[in-house]
Amino acid sequence: MGTLYAFIHEKSNTIDWNLRLKIASDVARGMAFLHSITPPIIHRDLTSRSVLVSILSLSLSLSLSLSLSLSLSLCA
Repeated sequence: MGTLYAFIHEKSNTIDWNLRLKIASDVARGMAFLHSITPPIIHRDLTSRSVLVSILSLSLSLSLSLSLSLSLSLCA
């Protein structure tokens, strides 16, 4: 597991358009979920360094007093 930033900049990773769209869609769905709960959680520092990537999932990492991670499947 690592950040989206590290994943993008790793020379051995091939990121085709399908994977790019999947990552963008998963991040957008994660943000929509966070904004839809009560009370809403607003992530004010969304960068490629705050998105965690593993082989099977993508997580939006939040910098809160308690760590919260929303996992979305890259395989779906």
